[in-house]
Amino acid sequence: MTQSTSSNEKLHNGVRTVSEEKLMVVVRVRPLRNDEGPRIVHVVSDKMLVLEEEADSRRDVLRQRRVNDKHYIYDKVFGEESTQEEVYATVCSPLVADALRGIAGAVFAYGATGAGKTHTMTGLMARALSHLFESIADSDDPDAYEVMRYWRGRSTWCQHTTYNDINATHPHHTHNGYGIDLIMD
Repeated sequence: MTQSTSSNEKLHNGVRTVSEEKLMVVVRVRPLRNDEGPRIVHVVSDKMLVLEEEADSRRDVLRQRRVNDKHYIYDKVFGEESTQEEVYATVCSPLVADALRGIAGAVFAYGATGAGKTHTMTGLMARALSHLFESIADSDDPDAYEVMRYWRGRSTWCQHTTYNDINATHPHHTHNGYGIDLIMD
């Protein structure tokens, strides 16, 4: 009983917040490109997607009775009209606040080639770093934080098995004043 009470106290308007979950699965549906066929993924609510069966399956007499659209429920679903700011505010902002309190968090993207992972993660990373350093600078005691003075990331392209050191000289290379170079590709 005590556990359920403390667990309910963590609820915000009846919903757990991102930082209170051990794992959240969030989906962002990207807009269709001009060369793609009809949309088969539909956002039903902020937590549900429907995946339509292909039109060919619906016409297949032997499979007609088995053809059902699939409903999937997630912790959060963003539609194709969602902005980077919306996704960041919902998914990453609470994790940055936790990081400032010493609580570790992670965000990663998984999906097929062309699904929008790089677009989403680039927007989230830039906003997270900006939020982190702005919060430190605005805090009552910015010296209380140990700021990482060197950041190095690697981008791996498995398809070509080449590695691109993003800490190298780059035309979009900027210095943010904290000893961390932010590079946008």
